[in-house]
Amino acid sequence: AQRPRRENLLHLFDHDSSGSYTLIYARDERTPDTTAPVSRMAALPPTSPVLIPLSWTGSDDALGTGIATFDIFVSVDGGPFKRWQQGTKNTSALYQGAAGRRYAFYSVARDGAGNVEPTPLAPQAATLTTG
Repeated sequence: AQRPRRENLLHLFDHDSSGSYTLIYARDERTPDTTAPVSRMAALPPTSPVLIPLSWTGSDDALGTGIATFDIFVSVDGGPFKRWQQGTKNTSALYQGAAGRRYAFYSVARDGAGNVEPTPLAPQAATLTTG
């Protein structure tokens, strides 16, 4: 005489199987992705050649829509950060610097739902170029 209650239980009835199963969870399309992704530049050595090899990674929450693109920003000699790469799907690139200059970088990721990572408070990678 009690009301039914909802539970998240899975009942499997199987006959003559290996007993091994893979359960795959899919994102409920009715639940919007509102969580911003995160990204990070790989560390750079204290000094680099003028052609600076950069790489970055990103991730979205488990039920998110995944990383769509990255914007990469650069600062030269402590100046303001400027967008160097916009909307790239790449996770590495070569930055052409000049000898004797200090460069700092950070990345900002965007996911498939359009959520954008907040701008980092500090550079994620920095180096001084040598000639």
